[in-house]
Amino acid sequence: MAEIGDEDEFESMLKFVLDQWRNVRQRKRVAVRQQVGVASSCVDEDEHCEAKFTDAQVKTEFDISSSEQEVPSGSSEEESSMDTESSVSRDKFQKKQVTICLNPKAKKVGRPQKKKKATSAGEKKDRKWYEAIEEGRETAGEVTLSALLNSLDREQPGLVETERRLSGVLVKFEEAEKKKPKYKVLKNPVLILDPFFVLPSKLLSACIKVLPASNTQDTAISIDDSQSSKGPRQQRASGKEGVETVLIKDVGSFSRDQIEIFKRVQNMKAAVHSGIDMHRWLVDKGIASLPAGYHGFANQVADE
Repeated sequence: MAEIGDEDEFESMLKFVLDQWRNVRQRKRVAVRQQVGVASSCVDEDEHCEAKFTDAQVKTEFDISSSEQEVPSGSSEEESSMDTESSVSRDKFQKKQVTICLNPKAKKVGRPQKKKKATSAGEKKDRKWYEAIEEGRETAGEVTLSALLNSLDREQPGLVETERRLSGVLVKFEEAEKKKPKYKVLKNPVLILDPFFVLPSKLLSACIKVLPASNTQDTAISIDDSQSSKGPRQQRASGKEGVETVLIKDVGSFSRDQIEIFKRVQNMKAAVHSGIDMHRWLVDKGIASLPAGYHGFANQVADE
């Protein structure tokens, strides 16, 4: 092609070569028209000859060798050895198959599921107690037990009014009446703050028993000596030495002051109940047994 001087003939020949090479790469057999100037040239330039070339002829003409035919010696042996190795590895894999046994008692992965039934029941119970305690606060007219006791001591209402206000203080944890409380001195105890209820009488008596005496021989109060405004008990309650705490399982923790307030409320309830019974006895039986001249005075005493 380098000896061709005509540009048109050179371009046509180059196009022919490129087309043939493209067909070889794509493994196609096409019928081409050979123009003037090829090896089997025609006599006239305008006359074209048709020729069909096979892949073998094209490769022979242009000295082309395909990668498929260039197979090195010993390739069949390598392929057979590779097939043998693959079959051996496949057999080993089939023999060493892993057997998985699922353990139904195995611990499940992830966070533990919430017990919805127990939680919902507990939440409903707590909600009922909260509503009942709020109603009791409205009945008592105070939000804390200490404020209620101070108000009753200051106002000193009648038995009926005192009983009505004390009726707002409910008895809680009746199912834990047989629990055994424990006494400890803790620095930072987790207490039930501002409880507006009292413990059952039996459990409250057990709490009073486990508490040590507040005035021992070492901390006895002398009438003649001047006392500091802050005694050892107040220092202990302030948290410097610790807080006297009564621990009740499945109920909570209460300080000495809270237990004593519970006892005061219980004593006041008992005193009011005794006073009402005394008034009923005076009205029903006592006045009838007195002479007629003392009936007015007896009614006045009963009303007071």
